[in-house]
Amino acid sequence: MPEVWIPYGEVEASLRLKHENYEGTAEPLKIEGYSGEIKDALYYITDGKKTSVELLQKSFPLLKPFDFKKAGETIIDGVLVKVPENIEKTIIVCTVRLDPLYGFTGPHSILASLLGLEGEVLNRKEKDTATVNGSSASFAARILEETKPYAICHFGGVTQRVLMGPAMEVFKRIQAAFLEMAVKQKKRRLIVASAGGYPYDDTLFDALLSAYNLLPFIDNDGEIILASECQNGLGDEGLRRLTLGLSSNSQASQILGKLKKQAHLTLVSSFPNALTGRLGISGHSSLTEAFEFIESRNSWKLKAWIVKESATLYSGEQ
Repeated sequence: MPEVWIPYGEVEASLRLKHENYEGTAEPLKIEGYSGEIKDALYYITDGKKTSVELLQKSFPLLKPFDFKKAGETIIDGVLVKVPENIEKTIIVCTVRLDPLYGFTGPHSILASLLGLEGEVLNRKEKDTATVNGSSASFAARILEETKPYAICHFGGVTQRVLMGPAMEVFKRIQAAFLEMAVKQKKRRLIVASAGGYPYDDTLFDALLSAYNLLPFIDNDGEIILASECQNGLGDEGLRRLTLGLSSNSQASQILGKLKKQAHLTLVSSFPNALTGRLGISGHSSLTEAFEFIESRNSWKLKAWIVKESATLYSGEQ
């Protein structure tokens, strides 16, 4: 009888399965750590996640927060970009995960957002369905090429997967890993998935972003069990509106709608079941409880595909 363990917050949750109910496991994205030269760095920018702050304090404890002072303007791919002073002496520290707009989060997404270029990125995204290596990611990467900051990027709480050095080099290594490790699409009836642990399941918004990557792998009217602690709540005003019976068009609300349209979504989290029920999601306190409920509803015949890190599960399209 296989026993699988998947990340849940900063710990792991377990599920015992009969052999006839087990269809294999998708492991977290594999990528080798990288340490390039970082010199003359004076400032930092982070995504605010605890792991990012800890890595920064461990490696570069004397850096100062970056101050966005204007230094000049330049044209990048036909767009006027304001280039801040000392950006080339700055380290961008962030978590890597797949992202519907930027392809994946990284130094390119952090910097483009801070420079107010999300609209330009979106314009390119709307013309190109590819993201990891599409026009939206490429435009954001061009900002890195011109401004030349450094980066420290990590995958969740797994510190072995840390890349640091010139931001453009870090970007290229992450992009290559996603393209090389893309998981072949195959539709499943049941997926038991973890968002990937902290910070991929810090909030329900984070968890839904992770679950969004499961859509290419789930049958219409299939079953998704998502294990995500969500210790910091909903993480999105639009989701809060939905719990109050109000309408919402936030990104999180749209993703939730797409997931519910294609599959039955069951959440194993710290949320009370009454709250998840208001969002149209089945809520359970353990993987075993959720699995047994779904299995009984489907005559005990489903095979479970286990996904340990849906935040980085790349199908080749998004």
